[in-house]
Amino acid sequence: MKIKMNLKTKMLVYILTASLIIYALALGYVSLKLNKIALDNAKELTNTYAKEYANYVKADLSVDMNMTRALAQVSNIYKDLPPDQMEEILIDMIEYLIEENPNFLSTWYNWELSGIWPEWKKPHGRMRMTYYRSDGEIKFKKEIIDTVPGFTKGAYYDILEKQVEYVMDPYYFTYNTGEDEILMTSVALAVIENVISIGVSGLDLELQRFQDLIQEIHPIEGSYAFLIAHNGQYVAHENEEMLGQFLQEFECESSNILEKIQNGKEFSSSNKGIDGNEYWISYAPVYIGNSPTPWSFGFAVPVNIIMAEEKATLKKSIFVGVIGLLLIAIIIYVLSLKISKPVTHTTNILKHLAEGDIDQSLKLQVKSEDEIGEMGNSVNTLIEGLNKTAEFAREIGKGNLEKEFDLLSDKDVLGNSLLEMRKSLKIAKEQEAERKLEDQKQNWATQGLAKFGEILRQNTDDMQEFSYHIISNLVKYIDANQGGIFIINDDDKTDRFVELLAFYAYERRKYMEKRIDIGVGLIGRCVQEQKTIYMTELPDEYITITSGLGQSVPNALLIVPLKV
Repeated sequence: MKIKMNLKTKMLVYILTASLIIYALALGYVSLKLNKIALDNAKELTNTYAKEYANYVKADLSVDMNMTRALAQVSNIYKDLPPDQMEEILIDMIEYLIEENPNFLSTWYNWELSGIWPEWKKPHGRMRMTYYRSDGEIKFKKEIIDTVPGFTKGAYYDILEKQVEYVMDPYYFTYNTGEDEILMTSVALAVIENVISIGVSGLDLELQRFQDLIQEIHPIEGSYAFLIAHNGQYVAHENEEMLGQFLQEFECESSNILEKIQNGKEFSSSNKGIDGNEYWISYAPVYIGNSPTPWSFGFAVPVNIIMAEEKATLKKSIFVGVIGLLLIAIIIYVLSLKISKPVTHTTNILKHLAEGDIDQSLKLQVKSEDEIGEMGNSVNTLIEGLNKTAEFAREIGKGNLEKEFDLLSDKDVLGNSLLEMRKSLKIAKEQEAERKLEDQKQNWATQGLAKFGEILRQNTDDMQEFSYHIISNLVKYIDANQGGIFIINDDDKTDRFVELLAFYAYERRKYMEKRIDIGVGLIGRCVQEQKTIYMTELPDEYITITSGLGQSVPNALLIVPLKV
């Protein structure tokens, strides 16, 4: 069903619809851009926080690794001392380290027996010297282990063989009697002499200090942090129940995340948080010395917090857009009234014109110089033109074919049609006049032939009288002033000349010179050449017409040779 709408309604509907579509597209684009910018900013911010705290953890653990390096370098510094003195120095050093660093649970030094006892020939066996905290005291323990086959090889032998700095995976252990095990880790380093590993030095570290750090990290509302070891085990977490748990137990994409952690990658992902909400989480690697087992520091920010500002901006944009649409609607309504009112008036006038009413009173009062004003001027021009055209048509109808008419333009079809009609009427009138003239000539010729035929039948006895009747009637019939008939007199073959038989002028018989030599004058030349002579310009002295009014030179002279 076709809906009929006036111009004002169409302007409101079309322009508002177009504005709404443009606004929706713009709002959608802005929303997407804001969403992307918010996510990018959140990603950058979480990455920054993750890297910042990862560097803090790295710096903290690097201090511990540096102490381990110093402990490992002692044997190289004092390698020329006897084993007993070397052992005493090492014991003093590990004691000093644990006394000066309350966060150390133990300091230890493992020495291969083959490196201190020349008589020891077995490929295994080691001396382990350990200072550790137990029941509020620092205690020392020295033991010889792994001397018989069948012992379990652990991280010690990996470090010894690979000759690397190493951070062990977190584990639960306690040196205190009757107390629960605590989560700790160990940093260790192979002691190398002449490219040969002769032992391993290391520290046991309690990880509670990192849990204390994590609890203080809340730079963004709703955010939380965590620290994950190389094996995916949570070292520190906002939720203490997560401590010691493994990433694989909670993350559906844990294998992918764990792989990136173990490869020391910096990355971000969107995952469910500990409260079930969506979080944007950034992971930053924590490299501890030259250990091949990097940890990872994670920082999580709620997506709804990230997007809060974007959503607020979007709401403001929608509100401003609605206000803008209302203002546009009001402006369009006012403009549509200004446009539709003269258009409606013009439409009514055009309806009158369509009905043939071209009264001058229909002209518009044009006040503007814009397109509406041009439209009004065009309507007025049309009314004026139609009135002129109608007046021209009336004059043509009256038979006034000379009436002047100016075309509205080169494209004035109606005006051109009327001019063509006038032209056709003029041609028809001229053709009618020509036909009447032809008819008159035809009647004149027919009547003349009949008349002179009758004269020829009645006057054949006397040649002169016959000639007179012929010339007198001919002069009268053609409405000439005078005329004459000449014949060739050849009675004397030696003296041939032209002789005047009869002459008539002004309704009376005239007498003039009767003899004209052949070839002399116009008469003589006509006879000689046997060609008609017709002249409209005669010399003043050639011949004159004498009447009661005086003398004058004739306007035309016609001499026709008569042939038998």
